[in-house]
Amino acid sequence: MENEEAPSSEHEISTIRYKLTDNEFVRGMEHHRRTHKNFYIAIAFFACLALYLSTKSADTNRWNNYYFTLFYYASATISFTIISYLLLTVIGRYTTARNFQRSPFSQLHLTAEWDKTALTIRHNNGHQRYEWKDFQAWSEDADIITLFYGPHLVIPLPKRAFRSDQQDNFKAHLQDVGIKRSKLMPI
Repeated sequence: MENEEAPSSEHEISTIRYKLTDNEFVRGMEHHRRTHKNFYIAIAFFACLALYLSTKSADTNRWNNYYFTLFYYASATISFTIISYLLLTVIGRYTTARNFQRSPFSQLHLTAEWDKTALTIRHNNGHQRYEWKDFQAWSEDADIITLFYGPHLVIPLPKRAFRSDQQDNFKAHLQDVGIKRSKLMPI
């Protein structure tokens, strides 16, 4: 991808050019999911529901043994927690990727430009300008930097589009304009 930095008459504007892949878009959305507790609350809900249903269907004669009861509850809770997590993440990744592939946005060649006041995303259909003061947070992993603009609006920027010094300058710029780095949940 082509990278460039060009000074303007007022202040320096930095630019990257890229086309998002469905995997990069999904990763950006996963960053969003991993910053919110609702996903984990849903998993806990399904695990508790499974535990409740398992106690209703069990043979009452077996409950006299303490260790059997403990093993049964623990294995049911752990199993349904893992199954809930896998279902929610697999289904979420699949539908996000499918929706991205079906959208016209997936075919756009994007240019991200930033200066001291805003981030602008340009494409052949127009542009969007986002002022830094309106961003909530940002996060990163090995392949992507994700900017959180609103409750359901994330802006994934692939690291492959940055030069290494440009990437470091961008992250320093995010801190300089007061955007906090978000901590991601481990899974």
